[in-house]
Amino acid sequence: MRTIGIIVAGAALLAATATPALADTINGTPGDDTLTGTGQTDVIRGFDGKDRIRGLGGADILQGGAQGDDLLGGRGDDVLIGGGSDNNFGNLLFGAGGDDVGRGAGGRDFMNDGAGEDVFKAFGGRDSAHVGNGRDRIQLGSGPDDVGLSDDGVKDVIRCGDGSDVVEYFGPIDPLDDQHGCETITVLDGD
Repeated sequence: MRTIGIIVAGAALLAATATPALADTINGTPGDDTLTGTGQTDVIRGFDGKDRIRGLGGADILQGGAQGDDLLGGRGDDVLIGGGSDNNFGNLLFGAGGDDVGRGAGGRDFMNDGAGEDVFKAFGGRDSAHVGNGRDRIQLGSGPDDVGLSDDGVKDVIRCGDGSDVVEYFGPIDPLDDQHGCETITVLDGD
């Protein structure tokens, strides 16, 4: 396993600098970092600070740190692990392409699964999830949560947790979807 990184002009900007086949692990610093992977499989850890982590291609593992982080998967089947945060805007997890797995933290998380068959899990806090195309599974936590989705013609499973949760459909309700424990289901039709 090889750790690769460079620091540029006062801000911690880490990027892979070797051939993609050698770029296994990219580690951040205790400060705020911008970390970018390669076109291959990477493990990218942000550690402390408000980090922005981007996976690019490959089946990547992106892991935030102690503060709210932005995790952006790529074309591969990625794992996105948000770090702990108790502020108003905790972690942003964006799956992009591929079949992704995402896990929020105890603060407020925003999850967007993108394309593919994705699994996202939130914990406590007021979380928001946007469900894209594909067979997706969303497990919400104990706070009041919001979910936005549309009729994509495949079965999505939404498990709302404790708290007053709202599911909003952009267009008609998808009859294939399962919603469990969701207090309010509304339809936004654009009128």
